Amino acid sequence: MRGARARPPRALLAGGGGGGARGGARASSARGGALRRACLAAAGLLWLVLAAGFVGGGLLRAWRAEAELSAALLGALDAGGGVRTAHPPEVAPVLRPDCAGPTRSVRGAGEAPVRVVPPLQAAGAFPLARALEEVAAVGDAAWLHKKLPYQGNEERGWSALGLRTPYGDTGPGSVYYGRYRPSENFLEFRDTPASGLFPATAAWVRAALSDGPDSSLRGVRLLRLDGRLHLQPHWDPVVALGGTPEAPELFTQLRFIVLLTGAQTMCFSSGERGEEGGKGLGGAAGVADASRGCFEMEPGQIYYTNIEVKHEVFVTSDKDRVVLVVDTEPTDADLARVCAARPPPRAARPADFPAG
Repeated sequence: MRGARARPPRALLAGGGGGGARGGARASSARGGALRRACLAAAGLLWLVLAAGFVGGGLLRAWRAEAELSAALLGALDAGGGVRTAHPPEVAPVLRPDCAGPTRSVRGAGEAPVRVVPPLQAAGAFPLARALEEVAAVGDAAWLHKKLPYQGNEERGWSALGLRTPYGDTGPGSVYYGRYRPSENFLEFRDTPASGLFPATAAWVRAALSDGPDSSLRGVRLLRLDGRLHLQPHWDPVVALGGTPEAPELFTQLRFIVLLTGAQTMCFSSGERGEEGGKGLGGAAGVADASRGCFEMEPGQIYYTNIEVKHEVFVTSDKDRVVLVVDTEPTDADLARVCAARPPPRAARPADFPAG
């Protein structure tokens, strides 16, 4: 038909024959690349989620294991009332035939009157910092004050606080002397109200010094001496009455001392037991006695002390000396631990104190 023109294909109107095809291919390729990148990103995110889950699961398992261990340790604390750490069961030492002497005393204790004894493993070390806090929180009115013994004068400077006494009595007769009378030693020992002021100290004592029954823990006291005081040479009774009402028996108490504050040196000598005081059968104020050594005590250590050997105490600090004193009725294992313990290094006798 004349005058009619052929219309170009739509593809040519869109921008030219070959160039339009290439443009469509590029657009399709771009869409594919974006899709691949999206897939890779999704895969990476999924990997991170899975990895986080794996790590989180490991942390959760570790947390659960730690929680179970903590629960077990808290159970041990509740059961024993002491400051405890995780240890394998302790094997009780065997009592050697040559260890226990008459009335279950420690053989050879006269020649080694002081020995450093480790606590029972489950109790751990003495909680010195807590004990010092407990002592500081107690007012002076709680202490029983008394003149210095063996001094022959009315000078004061000695005080005590009973934590466990016959029937829990807090009078001077029980706190100072009740543990020594066989008729009273046979009575039941109980915690005093003051023991509630020393929860960490009392719990440690119960767990650390004897593997026997509760009745094996006898007198427990805090003793305080003023700074720069010298307690004259003397002996202390150690034989008490134990057993049962049906089968009473004499036994030798184990005396343990833990230094809390101040500085103390104990000196021992060979004087025979006589009238207690500076001029017993062993010589005037110990001057004529053969020395069995002086021992300086370290805070927080447990010292078995044979107080049946003539001894004197020097408070070498200006600060008051406070010691924890514990008497026990020993089991065979308790005796064996003391027999196996070693004496501490000897120290020089303090030179700036009067001889008597």
